[in-house]
Amino acid sequence: MAATDLNQILEFDPPTLNIQDAILNNKFKFRLKEKLDKPVQVFFEAPGVTFSKCSVEVGIDDYNQYKEIELSTVPVFENRKDVDLTIRARVYNGDNKIDQDYKGKRVYAPGGTCTSIGDPHYNLFNNLATTHMGEGVFHLFKHEFLSIQATQGKCFSNVPTCNQAIAVRYGTSIFALDARVKDVKDVKMTEISPNKDGIVYKAPSSSDANHIITLPCGTVLKLLVNSSNNDKWIDATLVVAPGYNNHGGICNKIGANAGDLHCRTGETVKVGEIDKYIKSWIVSDAENILLGNYKQVTPPAGNPGNICKLPEKPAVVVPPPVHIVTLPPYVAPPTTTTIATTTTTVARSTTVAVTTTIAPVTTISASTSVASLPVTTKGDVPVSTKVTTPSPATSTLPTPPPSYIAQVEKHCRTLFNVKGCKNLVNADFYIKSCISDATLTGSFVFSESSRLAFMTACHTATQCMTQDVDPVIVQKAVTVQKECGLGNNTCINKCSGKGVCGNNGCRCEPGFGGVDCSISLTTLITYNPVSQKYAPNTDAYLLPVKQEYPVVVVPAPAPGYVGSVQQEIKSITTSSTSETSPNTSGTTAGNTSVASTTNSNTSAGNTSSASTTTSNSSGNTSGTVSTPNDTGYSNEVEQPISTPGVQTDSKPKEASYNIASSSNAIVPQIGTLFMLIIALF
Repeated sequence: MAATDLNQILEFDPPTLNIQDAILNNKFKFRLKEKLDKPVQVFFEAPGVTFSKCSVEVGIDDYNQYKEIELSTVPVFENRKDVDLTIRARVYNGDNKIDQDYKGKRVYAPGGTCTSIGDPHYNLFNNLATTHMGEGVFHLFKHEFLSIQATQGKCFSNVPTCNQAIAVRYGTSIFALDARVKDVKDVKMTEISPNKDGIVYKAPSSSDANHIITLPCGTVLKLLVNSSNNDKWIDATLVVAPGYNNHGGICNKIGANAGDLHCRTGETVKVGEIDKYIKSWIVSDAENILLGNYKQVTPPAGNPGNICKLPEKPAVVVPPPVHIVTLPPYVAPPTTTTIATTTTTVARSTTVAVTTTIAPVTTISASTSVASLPVTTKGDVPVSTKVTTPSPATSTLPTPPPSYIAQVEKHCRTLFNVKGCKNLVNADFYIKSCISDATLTGSFVFSESSRLAFMTACHTATQCMTQDVDPVIVQKAVTVQKECGLGNNTCINKCSGKGVCGNNGCRCEPGFGGVDCSISLTTLITYNPVSQKYAPNTDAYLLPVKQEYPVVVVPAPAPGYVGSVQQEIKSITTSSTSETSPNTSGTTAGNTSVASTTNSNTSAGNTSSASTTTSNSSGNTSGTVSTPNDTGYSNEVEQPISTPGVQTDSKPKEASYNIASSSNAIVPQIGTLFMLIIALF
């Protein structure tokens, strides 16, 4: 076909396209104006626009039948004037290439970015930063078609709370990422209901540690699973397209005035009433998607977000991939705890290792209040629900010295002083979160995960910017990616040989941090829970070297003494095992979990204290997860768990770090066993 047919080959409907950001999926149709002697391929591209299909083959017999293409826009995050938009269509008829422009206009509406990190800190759609610790299930984002819910529970010696599970529903498709498992390697994306609505999921890889969920119509959720010793938490970065009208959730409303918080009841409050705001977004059992409860809705089909480019040569038409992933089914964490049997080893001139796991007594500490929230206002708000919220969220650690406070300030400001990124992302939010976490926990356990969330947000922003219609914005994004080592670029200083370079910059080895992993975290002052002092090189959360227990050297006993003791131990152990639950907790020698009246994570390594005044969280080294009620969330005070051989008075018993003196909390035979071991010394 000759070039003179340039404006004659395709016919579009509507003749002029009007793409609106505020609509989840825009559409247009096209067809050939005349019959050709062979099939043709039609390709499309446009800046800032994603297509349901990048190419369509038009046959000889269906040339005059309209073919439909769905469009979505790449989100922008500020108000802009409407701009002219051109979709370039390229038609290949044999070796002849014909380009045709489809003129239109883009009507802008801002999208939104929301972040939930650490214990947890929120950066809302209106760039309002806030922190609120609560236990229960909360709406991060709520819309008829899209719902994102966060399950929050105790972590790190029960001082803060953090995101332990995230559930996502689009239409009738529900995914869940639950970190309440024994090993971080077992934290996997699962499905509660089959993916029938075009959700695209990308698992973590060496290039990107995030679980990435791409939803139709331009919305992306990135979930980063973090772990330290036995604690695990999930940081979330959400980019939402502007078409979800009448949405809500803790992330607030897109376009909300600075300082305004929009409650579920319709009331607008300020940050001083953050408790009221957060409680308004509690999830009831009836709408808990982690339990499989939701309304049956059919969302727009949308498109999988293809960024299309015109080929320079005819290409074989490949049908668009079916973006349906098959994930393992969701399995809720166990709702009961177990008591492990006792394993004792006595050997000449070696370590005496005692493994004892005591089921925790679940109570609520004096610093925790259980608030009942009756709701009688409009909408589909639950009639009543309960949430456990720390009031106030304060550290149980001793007052840190001025040197620690000065170090925290310097370290946190250094972490987020990243050229380019600090101008695209609200760096001040991450700095304040870092300082707050370090002050609360006496360590920098959250600092590196917060930095990774910061770099993830920066990379996500540049990804959107590279698809902008404005070449100046595109170039700015490319420059930031090169400066910060984002995308396919080489990381800064090659991560100093102490990390892995990925799409979001350096992911540092344990014990190192910073944008190029050049900061040695082991030299920083942290709180040592054993000595109860602030000192350098004591942070068990961050040290890559496994912490060893002190070796107890036993002198050579008199002939025949060891044999008699071992025989006595064997008989007692056999008797004890018959009266207690089988050891299904997966504990091993050297991992000791005992009851304690303190709220501290004890000595470095794998030793953990389960407090008798707060509910045991993911720090339980036994591998079991205590979930007191049938919803799996600690929403109210529970009665002590009744277990054979364990005293379950309504009031928690006094406990001590001296294992022998705590024998009144376990079976009498174990107490006798301890006394025998002590006799060896």
